[in-house]
Amino acid sequence: GIPAIALGGALLFALWPLAIWVEVDLLLEKPRYNTTLTLPRGVELRSYEAYTVASAPVDGKTLRASVSNGFREIAGFIFGKNKNAGNVPESISMTAPVSFERERPGLFSLVGGASPTKGRVSFMMPGKFTPETLPRPDSRAVSFRTVPAGEYAVVTFSGAPPNEEVVEERAEQVRQALRDAGLEPIGLPRLDQYHPPFALSCQRRNEVLMRYRGKPPSPPRRMFPRMFWENSV
Repeated sequence: GIPAIALGGALLFALWPLAIWVEVDLLLEKPRYNTTLTLPRGVELRSYEAYTVASAPVDGKTLRASVSNGFREIAGFIFGKNKNAGNVPESISMTAPVSFERERPGLFSLVGGASPTKGRVSFMMPGKFTPETLPRPDSRAVSFRTVPAGEYAVVTFSGAPPNEEVVEERAEQVRQALRDAGLEPIGLPRLDQYHPPFALSCQRRNEVLMRYRGKPPSPPRRMFPRMFWENSV
């Protein structure tokens, strides 16, 4: 009856965010890094290990359209549109995040989404793979590369999948924090999105990352030893 349906709906509403949290935050493989310093403005300096990605070129009218198009292209590859060494399709485990990088300099589109957003969307591949050992994609749009180990400045924020304006605001937040610390931002920002579009906005983990040049200031001395769960992913 209606009470049972209402109860089932309430349980689903309560358990759905928990299921997403377990899947994304606990189970999915993600890039490994150490946080070396936290700057003002909520910006972290991180040292990332190298990892392999599958990527596809995109050129949508908006950032969200570009990410969605790239997601579908690479999702097809990991869900079996490929051939392994035995010439048979192989499913590849999901990972996080989905990344977007612009192809050329300049601001994200700031004209109401009217200008194209051109770049590449990438999925991290499970650590057991290298670009040479991944299955061969059926789509010519999908390619592989290794993201080298490196130092990044990162700001994390929640909310709906960000548009161009939000990403540019966050990128400027990172640039300013780096300049205040005597560091030089280099290159273009990267957007990482860890959660599926249907996750609650308050639950979503979005990040804007930038490379930088220079020696970071020394972190303040700790009063207590570092705990094992701190600053390592």
